[in-house]
Amino acid sequence: MEFNPFHDNRGQQTARLVRRIMYQFLTGIAMNKAGMDPAYIHPRISGEP
Repeated sequence: MEFNPFHDNRGQQTARLVRRIMYQFLTGIAMNKAGMDPAYIHPRISGEP
């Protein structure tokens, strides 16, 4: 897959999506290396108070 910013729309929708995917991918790798539970969900994400 390739991301070419010159073919993205004016809202940079694809750029934001690529950034989010890469962030989650790298976070998963870091959590795995740290020995964290892969089912862990941050409280802010889960919506729990």
